[in-house]
Amino acid sequence: MASQRILVLATSTGGGNWPPLAAVTVDLHQAGHTVQCFGDPTIAQDFASAGIALKVVPAQDTMRTFFEQWFAAGASGPSPLRAWAEACLPAVRELVSHFGPRLILSELFTMPLAWLTKEACGVRWCYVNPGYYFGTDGRRPFDADYIGPPGIINRGELTHAAGEADLVLHGTDPLFDPPPPSLPQHHHYVGPLWWERSKEVPPYLDVPGAPWVLVTVSSAPQPGEMTLAGTALRTLAAFPLRVVLTLTAQTLLPPGQPRGARRRDQSPLIRRAYGAGALGSGSAWCGSPCGGPRGSGSDCTT
Repeated sequence: MASQRILVLATSTGGGNWPPLAAVTVDLHQAGHTVQCFGDPTIAQDFASAGIALKVVPAQDTMRTFFEQWFAAGASGPSPLRAWAEACLPAVRELVSHFGPRLILSELFTMPLAWLTKEACGVRWCYVNPGYYFGTDGRRPFDADYIGPPGIINRGELTHAAGEADLVLHGTDPLFDPPPPSLPQHHHYVGPLWWERSKEVPPYLDVPGAPWVLVTVSSAPQPGEMTLAGTALRTLAAFPLRVVLTLTAQTLLPPGQPRGARRRDQSPLIRRAYGAGALGSGSAWCGSPCGGPRGSGSDCTT
């Protein structure tokens, strides 16, 4: 296949939305396509060693800035996703005019920007869905899976936007995310999309001994999750296993945690342990490839 020019619209805001898109981006780059990324400083840091061209969003126009302003105003009014997309559109249109992409790639939070860019520039668009199917014909209620302030995600707008995409790749599995009875022809379940940052592996993971088990909670706090984590720790304590529990920086440890607790970045851990945790967005698939349920993304470990 001839090399194509591909523009990737990325943001680190949203946690698990980014890794599946990063997996597709890196694979396209390694396959010989010319990839240009539009993203924030965190994305630039993630891709520093990948050799992928990147235009960094100005500090005042990062999605995180728009979220902070929205929360400061009481989390009311239109979603910050649309406001961010409108603010970034001029820069992206200029990038399109100079780069000349054949295709645009986006994830969930950058979908509004991709949609506006397609309308303004006439470039075909592929949406990489990092989690569950959320169309109006979905088998599960939207509110059963979505965690977060209600004003951020407008299901109607996103469903309509996804309908405007020329291609939708679902980085999930129909075993736990059943597709609707009649999946649109431009939607495809592609399975887990693997990608993680390269980080130093904690030395204790290489110490010979019992197998490791990874227990994890979501990066978006959910009611009762620490009760579930505590139950997992107490249950696994009866078996010849070593256990790592991942938590966000804001999460309190469950009562009765083992002595010698450590808090570390989780990225180097996930491919060396069996996972036990909540299935969810893209980071959920960064569990052990050797089997077991996959744990959802989080920021540090105990």
